[in-house]
Amino acid sequence: MIKSLKKSLQLIPAYLGILLFNCVIGMLIYMLYFNTTELIAGKLLQLFDRHILLEGFFVVIPVVLVLSGTLLSCYRIRHSGGGVLPVIMYSLLGAVTWCILYPSFIELKKNCQVISDSEKTALTAGYFRSAGNDIIYFPQIPVSADVEAVVINVNEVQNGAVSLQKINYPQVVYESAPFKDSLIRETIPTMPGWIMEGFAAIEVRAENAWHAGYINWLCFISFGLALFSVYSLTFCSEWRLINIIYLLLMEAGVLSFNLLYFSDYFLPLRKLSIRIVNNFNFLTHLDEPLLVCINVFLTLVFICIGVTTVLTKKQKNKRRSV
Repeated sequence: MIKSLKKSLQLIPAYLGILLFNCVIGMLIYMLYFNTTELIAGKLLQLFDRHILLEGFFVVIPVVLVLSGTLLSCYRIRHSGGGVLPVIMYSLLGAVTWCILYPSFIELKKNCQVISDSEKTALTAGYFRSAGNDIIYFPQIPVSADVEAVVINVNEVQNGAVSLQKINYPQVVYESAPFKDSLIRETIPTMPGWIMEGFAAIEVRAENAWHAGYINWLCFISFGLALFSVYSLTFCSEWRLINIIYLLLMEAGVLSFNLLYFSDYFLPLRKLSIRIVNNFNFLTHLDEPLLVCINVFLTLVFICIGVTTVLTKKQKNKRRSV
C-alpha cells in the first residue's frame, strides 16, 4: 500500500516537470524557428526577443496540454507498477489538465495581448534570389511596393533574357512565406504546415467551446478523455516498447480522427450528426454530439481492453501459483 501511494504521489512532480520541461523546450524551439523565418541574408540574427518568447508561450502551451497525456503515459510505462492508486492519480491529473489548466490558459490568453515590436526589415541588396520562374537581383534596398530589379528568366537564359524591370515587392515577400527571404527558405526546411494548422484548429475549437458555455466545453473535452484513456492500452503487454508503440499509434489515431472529422473526408458523418440533432431536440445544446459519442465510445473501448487485460493476467498468475 505504501509503495502504491508513493508511486501515485510521484506522478504529481513528474507531471509538473514534464509540463515545465516541454514548455521551455517548445518556447525555445519556437523562438529559434521564428528568428530563422525573420532572418535576411546579409543581416545579423537576433537570438533573443522577449515578445517572441511570450508569443511562443501562447503557441506552445496548448500543444503541451494536448500531448500531456501521451507524455505522462510514457513516464508511467517507464515507471510502471503500484496498483490502482497510480491509475487514479493519472486520471485526476487528466481531469486537472482539461478542467482547470486548459480553461485557465484560455482565460489568460484572452486577457493578454502580445504586441510584437519587431520592425519590418527590407530585403538586402546585392543577392540573387528566386522569385517564381525568375531570378531577381536588387541593386538597391527596396523602399517601395514597385521596385526596379534585374530579372533573369530561367527558361530563356540561353537567349539572354536578362532585363531591368519593376517588380511587385510585396509579392516577392509573400512567395517567400513563412520566411522573409527566399534564400533562407531554400536553405532551411520548413515545418510541415499540416502540423501547425492541426494544433491551431484544436486551439480554435477549444476557445469557441469554452466561450460557448460549460456544456460545449464538456463536449470538447471528450477529445481529451479519449486521449488520456489510451493509457489503458499500456497494460496489454509486458514489453515496454510494445506498450509505447500501442500508445503512440492510438494517440495519433484519436488526434487524427478529431482533426479529420471537420474535413471533407468526414462530411457524411457531420451530416448524420445534423440529422440526429434535428430528431432529438435535447441534443441541440451539444457541440457535435456524434463526435462526442465516438470519443466516449473509444474511451470505453480502451478502458475495457485495459481492465480485461489486467484481470486476465491476474487469473493466469493465480493458476500458475496453484
